[in-house]
This record gives sequence, structure tokens and C-alpha cells, in this order.
Amino acid sequence: YIGMEVTEVSARDPDKDSVTYGLIYNGEEVTKTPDFEINPLTGIITALKTFDRETKDTYTVSGHV
Repeated sequence: YIGMEVTEVSARDPDKDSVTYGLIYNGEEVTKTPDFEINPLTGIITALKTFDRETKDTYTVSGHV
């Protein structure tokens, strides 16, 4: 469903600095793709569309910290 939390990613900086999260889409660092959005502060990835498993059953999401 649109707006549904899909997953959450997390990372820790060894120097204890704050981290921000993003996605990689077409070689660019972004917070939103056509299918997903990531909260740069929390790492929560949400759906931007309703998915139909019968049409497509696998999605690959790449991220950066």
C-alpha cells in the first residue's frame, strides 16, 4: 500500500557522528525513486505505490549512508 513501511535500514558511524540515509537511483543519490522513499534521518523505507506480486514479485533497492 502507498505509504506503507517496507523496511528500515540502520548504520553506525565508528566516530559516533550522525548518519543520513539515501537511495541510489540511476546512479544518483536520492531520497525518492518511482517506487520507494527513504527518510534520511530514520532509514525507514516506504512504498510510493501499490505493488502487485502477480505482475512483479521482486524489487531491488540500493542505498547509501
